[in-house]
Amino acid sequence: MLNKAKVLKELQLHADKLFLDVSPEYRMACAAWQRLVEDPDLLQKISVCSSDLTIPVWQGRPDVTWPVAARTEVYSITGIDGSQIYPDKHQGTSCALVNIGLVSIIYGSLVRNPVLFSSEPSIMIDDENTAWIEHSTDSINCQRQKLELEAAYQWYHQHAERITGYEHLVAYDGSLIFWHLDSKDQTTKTTYLTCYLTLMQHMYDANILMAGYVSMPKNKDLVNIVRAQLCNFQPTRESSKLLEHLVDTNIANLFLTPNTRSTVFQSTQPITRCYPEHVHPYFFYLHTGGEIARVEIPAWIARDQELLDRVSRLLLDQAHKGNGYPVVLAEAHEQAVVKGPDRDFFYHLIQKLGIEKQRHITISPKSLKKRGIGI
Repeated sequence: MLNKAKVLKELQLHADKLFLDVSPEYRMACAAWQRLVEDPDLLQKISVCSSDLTIPVWQGRPDVTWPVAARTEVYSITGIDGSQIYPDKHQGTSCALVNIGLVSIIYGSLVRNPVLFSSEPSIMIDDENTAWIEHSTDSINCQRQKLELEAAYQWYHQHAERITGYEHLVAYDGSLIFWHLDSKDQTTKTTYLTCYLTLMQHMYDANILMAGYVSMPKNKDLVNIVRAQLCNFQPTRESSKLLEHLVDTNIANLFLTPNTRSTVFQSTQPITRCYPEHVHPYFFYLHTGGEIARVEIPAWIARDQELLDRVSRLLLDQAHKGNGYPVVLAEAHEQAVVKGPDRDFFYHLIQKLGIEKQRHITISPKSLKKRGIGI
């Protein structure tokens, strides 16, 4: 049982760390940003800046804004999200589950069944072909990301006739970049990226518009541009400690206004070197009125102004319809989410199957004790 009085006391002790005053950093960033956007030699200085800072690539001024149409009447959009149950050693099995939620909505038409829902669970078993699953949550996250893309591609071909003639977008909840593979060896990267990038190629071949939507992003790509300016484009190991409490949205807030987006930046994160050029991840920041979100797109969309405008317009309209967050992604999350009772049901089925197969599953005393505490 949670002792609420003690929790309050502990929170009060850490209040200064919990509610940091970042105003000095913000003022420093504001001044540095103003200097760098007015520097005619900025891009040249960035190009020769050699450091551990991950600085994106862009053209023109970094503070250029683009207006985005606030309302779109007729279009089709598909939202994808995923959830999972990681293996639990206390349940006596290394079985995992990934659940993919998908929602498709057609607006502005009298089409029959304008909203379709789907939920697709996938079971992963620890065997000689999937030995990674027992110990690696990263691996399951990679599988989830691959299954999300796979579900969208399969759905598109199953329902292509339904959306013929409509502007269409496939929106994912989260990044298109495999951040969690950055620290892995090349063999691991290749193992998990090969299938994902093949699917991205299929999406490209089929001309399926796609984007990753990141709410409350914590990225520091724009922050790194400011860091480079603060150290006169000669970064040291200590440069990454500058503005350590700020994120890109703090910088984007200096120039973005509601219903506008930033210029498009090319990600230079190390893992993106594994992506083929035409699906290389790009990103921009979109001010929805309620927040500044990060939108990630592959290169073939980033380099096409019409497609870029379409992605921006449809996502902004979705954010407005969802009172700040794209409604199609909120609904996809509801289809995907695995709650406590679902988790109990999952393990109950495993135990029931074990009995039917006359196989004994050893559940840890800790797990059994949680089900009923005796004194």
